[in-house]
Amino acid sequence: MTKINWIWSGDRNSRFLHAKSSVRKARNRMIGLLDDNGSWCDSKVEMEDIISNYFTGLFTSSNPKKEDIEIVTDGVTTKLPDQMVRYLEAKFMASDVRKAVFDMHPTNAPEKDGLFYHKFWDKVGPSVTA
Repeated sequence: MTKINWIWSGDRNSRFLHAKSSVRKARNRMIGLLDDNGSWCDSKVEMEDIISNYFTGLFTSSNPKKEDIEIVTDGVTTKLPDQMVRYLEAKFMASDVRKAVFDMHPTNAPEKDGLFYHKFWDKVGPSVTA
């Protein structure tokens, strides 16, 4: 039965996917990390420090010079065609919102609202798409 559920549900936001994720989460453990010096650290505090330092360094601005930025961006020659830019900047149409709502399975939608929106779309649709 599990394989049938997986084939049917796949990666959709379903109860089956969340159950599989919960089992996986329960089994996932980080037992240790290598620090910048190559030393193995297995205490929670040390691992937290390694992770914090890594992401702090990753997301800290080094205040690059304009010339450095140009070196990187000069190689980027592809730009979006004007037609695609207009499409991406266009406002959502009511029909797009309706299609997105009805593409969701009524009982797999977030919370209990999925079935509600399907059943009462004639009443709530105009206010949702306004």
